Amino acid sequence: MKDFTGWGGRTGRYAEFPGAVSRCYDPVSQQHVQFAYAYEYEAWLHVRFDPDTASITLKATPIVAEVGGRIFKAVATFVVTSRCTGARRLHLACKTEERSRARINTLKRVGRALDSQVVVTTLAQVRSKVDVFWRMEMLRQAGTIHEDEGLELDVRIAAVLDARGDTDRGHLMRALGVSPQLVDARLAWMHCHGLLRLDLSQDNYRVLRTQEVLQ
Repeated sequence: MKDFTGWGGRTGRYAEFPGAVSRCYDPVSQQHVQFAYAYEYEAWLHVRFDPDTASITLKATPIVAEVGGRIFKAVATFVVTSRCTGARRLHLACKTEERSRARINTLKRVGRALDSQVVVTTLAQVRSKVDVFWRMEMLRQAGTIHEDEGLELDVRIAAVLDARGDTDRGHLMRALGVSPQLVDARLAWMHCHGLLRLDLSQDNYRVLRTQEVLQ
């Protein structure tokens, strides 16, 4: 497992990622994630599992643009590239919009110059979806533990979806007859690569087929 165990405890973790409070491993990009606040990571995980996310940065990301002959600098919490349009979105996670008004205005000014959408997510918005967050965190952890394992299951998962159409986690577990955590890992990977779609509104989440499943 690549979350915290190899970093020598608290001291080792802070030595490797100074200033970062929330740190973990992203099995999709196979890189470490680090943010200063837990709610920044929570906002990041929601967007990592957005079906439209083709790529996403893993830490606070400086953004620079020229506006009216002057160079402006802003910091996005993370930057996303859309799978559907290829456009960039600049995301800012903050406690409240009122307390972060200056940061938001600067990022919006830079975003306009770069023709990039700015998305602001508050702490209250993130925490209103805490059940979904923990389901996504379960999937991320499964993907980390079983990184590069069970790749042969992807074809079997696709076959179940071809035969049955949309299904749920429980049916897939019974149909495949392997470790539930391994199935979670493969479903998370396939979802984040646009090969299927997960509806995480319930613990026994739905698995929805897309036209692109292993074609």
